Amino acid sequence: MEYRYTRAMGGKGSGPEWFGHSIRGLCAGPDGRLYAAGDSQVMVFDPAGKLLRRWVTAKPGCSIGVAGGGRVYVGEAGQVEIFDGAGKLENAWRGGWLGEVTAIGFHGAQILVADTGARCIRRYDGNLKHLNDIGKDNRTNGFLIPNGTLDFSVDAGGVIHAANPG
Repeated sequence: MEYRYTRAMGGKGSGPEWFGHSIRGLCAGPDGRLYAAGDSQVMVFDPAGKLLRRWVTAKPGCSIGVAGGGRVYVGEAGQVEIFDGAGKLENAWRGGWLGEVTAIGFHGAQILVADTGARCIRRYDGNLKHLNDIGKDNRTNGFLIPNGTLDFSVDAGGVIHAANPG
């Protein structure tokens, strides 16, 4: 696989496609577009890097994921906001039980979120019902997260590959 520089998407630029402070979450959607979260907003870029749309989030995004149906999930401190593909807020998980959400993944109808407050990966069904916590059943009662970030991915077979930064 060959990589090449195409463009910068953050820093001290003046255009609408620039993040002023930071990009904290990136993902490639099933439509081939790049979705970026940061600075309390989401930006959607085409494969060439052209800004297609943007919308505001309630808090700065820490992670972002796009489900197969095009819903955009933005992980934030203490909540996950769910938007339709055009950026309209559909739902939000809020409450004291969720810490900073630093990764979001999907397998079938299941939604997985990395919760640094609980030091685990939380698994939900498609109706947002909590199914279980992954990574809590060890002698440290969760992942060791000295840098404040827990990341993972889910492969096609549903196997979760988690980075344990501790």
